[in-house]
Amino acid sequence: MPETNSVVAMRNLLDMNHIYIDKELAREQGKAIITGAGKILDGKRGSDWSGSKAGRIQRVIRYNKDQNEATFINQVFNALLGFERTVPVDDIDANRDYIDAAWDKDFLRSKWDTEFVGDGPPKLTIPEGEEKFWKGILALFPRITNPKPDISYSVDSTAYDERLKVKMLLDAARCQLGGRECYHTFFAVECKCINSSIQAAENQDMTDGATMCEQSRRCRRAFKTGNKERSSHSVTEPTPDKENFVFTMAVAPDQAKIYVNWILVHPPAIDTFHMHHLRTYMYNDEDQITALHHDIDNILDWGIGKRKEAFDTLAEECVLKGILPEEPLPGPPNAKRQKTGSGSGS
Repeated sequence: MPETNSVVAMRNLLDMNHIYIDKELAREQGKAIITGAGKILDGKRGSDWSGSKAGRIQRVIRYNKDQNEATFINQVFNALLGFERTVPVDDIDANRDYIDAAWDKDFLRSKWDTEFVGDGPPKLTIPEGEEKFWKGILALFPRITNPKPDISYSVDSTAYDERLKVKMLLDAARCQLGGRECYHTFFAVECKCINSSIQAAENQDMTDGATMCEQSRRCRRAFKTGNKERSSHSVTEPTPDKENFVFTMAVAPDQAKIYVNWILVHPPAIDTFHMHHLRTYMYNDEDQITALHHDIDNILDWGIGKRKEAFDTLAEECVLKGILPEEPLPGPPNAKRQKTGSGSGS
C-alpha cells in the first residue's frame, strides 16, 4: 500500500512519473546546468543591502509569519523586490557604474495566483489497482496537475510592441504560458505557511518547473527550420537539455529554497524532469536575507535579459526567413483545460 502521508505520497507519484527532485545520478548528468544556474545566482550586483534593508525585511517576515500564504508572500515579496533594482551600465576594465532601473521598464511581468495555460503539464499516470487511493491524493493537490504558481515571472508582451512580426511569431508559436501578455515564463514561486510544509511547495515546484521547461523547449523548436531539425532531439545516451532550464522557489515562514529545473533526454527520445536544490536562505540571518534579494534579482535579470535575447535571436531569424511554426503548440486555449481532481487546493 502506498505511503499514506499525502505530501509523501504525492512525491512518490511524481517519482513514478519520472519527475524527480535531487536525484543523485541526475545531479552528475546535469552538472553543467546546475553549475551554470549557480553562476547566474552569483552574478555581481550594485545593490547595497547592508544592515537596515535586510532588517526591515526580517520585520515584515515576523509580522506576517502567521498569516495565510497569500498575505505572507505578497507582503514579503513586495518588500523584498520593490519596483526597481540596481543594474550595471558599464563593465569596461572591471569599472562599473550602476543605475536604478524599474522592473516594468525592462518588461518583467509578474502574475500572482494565476494558472498556467495550455496543455503543457506532464500527465500523471496512476498505478493500476490503486486508482481510488491516488485519485484521492490528486484531489488534495489539484495544482500539481494544473499548475497555478503563487507567483510566476515572464517577459511582458509590450517588449515586442515595436517588433510586430516577432510578436506575431511568438503568438503563432503560443509562447505565453503565464497568460496572453506573458511570454517565456522562467521563474515560479510556491509558498506554504503554518498549516502546510515546504515539501508540499516543492512538489508544486516540480510540476511548475517541468511545465516551464517543456514550454520553453517547444517554443524553441517552433523557431527551428524544417521538420528534420525540429525533431532532431533523439540522443544516443542520457543528455541534459542545456537550453531550456528554469528556476523555481519554495517559500515558508522561516526559510526559502531556490532550485533549478531541467530536462534529461534518454534514448531514443524519452524525457525525465529534474529539480535540483541550489540554495537555502534562513530568514533569521541578515546576510542570508541579503543573499536572497541578490539571487532573486539575478534570476529576474537573466529571464528578461540573456534568456529573452536567446529567444529573440531565434525568432528574428525566423522572421527574416519567412518561417512560421508548422503546427500549433500548447498555449492559451479557447477554454480552460478540464480539471483533474476536485477542490480549490493551494
